[in-house]
Amino acid sequence: MSMSIQGSAPMPLADALKRGSTLTSKAAETATAEAKFLKYAQMTPAERLHQQMLAKFGVTEEEFQKMDPKAQAELAGKIRDEILKQLNAGGDKRTGMLADIKV
Repeated sequence: MSMSIQGSAPMPLADALKRGSTLTSKAAETATAEAKFLKYAQMTPAERLHQQMLAKFGVTEEEFQKMDPKAQAELAGKIRDEILKQLNAGGDKRTGMLADIKV
């Protein structure tokens, strides 16, 4: 059995089904990408910074939550030191640069 779409060559049914599953998987990828974006967009700047710093140290949020309190405190100290290092290295010293003000 074959299936054809007007203006295209006939396509075996198995190929048409495979193509349909590819479209479905692309739709699923789009949905997950959209969900990831929305999750990121709803984060506060502090949450985004925390996530970026964890990623820099190769740790996920889940792994961080599973750490014992002493290890969490140690990593939080390293994150704090890294943020201070970046702030001191930055040449842009405008007033209010670190303020998170919602209007």
